[in-house]
Amino acid sequence: MLSRKILALLLVFFLICENNAFAGFPYNGATTAPFSITLPSGNLQAVYSVIRYSGWSGNCLQVERASDSTTLNIGFVSGVCDIASAMTFCNATTCGVIKWYDQSGNGNDSTQSTVASAFSFTNANMINNIPGLTAWTSGQVDLVLPAGLASNTQDETIFSVQATIGPSGAVWSTSSNYATGVSLNFSQNGGDNLLSTGPGFQNTTVFGNTTYPDVKVATLNSTSNTYQVNGQLKTGLGVANANTSTGGFIGATSTAGYAYLGQVYLVAIYNTVLSQGTISTNEANLETAFGINTTPDARITWDGDSITLGTGSTAGVNNPFQAIPLLNYHTYNRDVGVYGRPLSTCLANESANVIASYNSSFNKNIVVIEAGEADICVNSVPATTVETNIQSYITAANTAGFYVFPVTFIYDGACTNGSANDIQRQAYNTWIKANYVSIGAAGLIDYDSITQLQYPQTAGYSADGTHPTTLGYSLEAQVAASAINAILP
Repeated sequence: MLSRKILALLLVFFLICENNAFAGFPYNGATTAPFSITLPSGNLQAVYSVIRYSGWSGNCLQVERASDSTTLNIGFVSGVCDIASAMTFCNATTCGVIKWYDQSGNGNDSTQSTVASAFSFTNANMINNIPGLTAWTSGQVDLVLPAGLASNTQDETIFSVQATIGPSGAVWSTSSNYATGVSLNFSQNGGDNLLSTGPGFQNTTVFGNTTYPDVKVATLNSTSNTYQVNGQLKTGLGVANANTSTGGFIGATSTAGYAYLGQVYLVAIYNTVLSQGTISTNEANLETAFGINTTPDARITWDGDSITLGTGSTAGVNNPFQAIPLLNYHTYNRDVGVYGRPLSTCLANESANVIASYNSSFNKNIVVIEAGEADICVNSVPATTVETNIQSYITAANTAGFYVFPVTFIYDGACTNGSANDIQRQAYNTWIKANYVSIGAAGLIDYDSITQLQYPQTAGYSADGTHPTTLGYSLEAQVAASAINAILP
């Protein structure tokens, strides 16, 4: 029987589908692709791909039908994994990917013995007519790799093509225990959507683009205990940990209740640190094969307090996380929300947390500032002070080249209905609605327009009278995405 957490996540996903005619990830890359993968074979330990690796004549993957435990090998059609055969075989039931064949010729197949813990494989989420292995549930969804294939005692270069929704977990990891020296963990946490030593999405500073597939590359030098992630040196990730890892997985175990949500299209593993020239060539080959547009249209920083962080939701499924699939363009997202952070602190830290992240390679740098409600409802700060601070925040961000989206404040149980603080909250909402254009905002995210989050809040949408539930955050996500889409790309 499905847990409440899983049901909540599925409900959110179906709401997104229903309200946005969701038929896969939006994509603005090539309309066709040369359906073959070319990678150098030297030191290649394994390659798992839904596009055929050059020279491979075997199957792509094996699925098992839940209704009768029958299995079927799925091959390729025109170089792409045969989704039509899988859909026919799985008609009127569910299937799981229980084997993803290693196309390197080394026989290092990845496997999953339990259908309930397996990736799904359907035509619901395809990019460039290429299907991916999909995980849409909380808890364990993974494929186990042979022992020794993922070891933090050897040099490695790992390529992945994925479209990651999050909120945490790994598309590649060398340990099922996130807290003990994860060697290479392609996850939502830390770095540029690639590395992590901890399980949680919450209290992390970066989560990567989710509406498009991306090529991700990580290298591990086991001698110097250093990582490079997409060419950037990463430190403090606990490589030299006493708990050495000798095996890994693609996906996420149920450790600490965290999940991998998204699609995986390719994982290729080398047991050496490849030269930068070889890495660049491999990246270019993968980008061409999958038709990937590698330059995001916009970079979005979500700044604020516990609402931005996702307190009250299931496993950090907050409004930024749920807004990303609703954005119409390729975006790279950062969440810098901190529990209890007032707007005054966001303003004081704006230079380091927001302005320093400006990157001219993006068409637009955007910041969503969701703080201020705690100032009024917890700290009894007058609305006029919050108004002054939000103007200063927007001015500084505009000067640095950002498009800024302030928000209105939902009803907060800390502001007892009709109290002096609640009157201040409503006064601020009235003011920001009337003045957001004149103070330089690119738009307004009007969370207070959501009926279910107004007083009295509708059951199931508020976790504690202050923070929304996962379902409540899904409504905020729709409002946020609608506002941001108005200025994209």
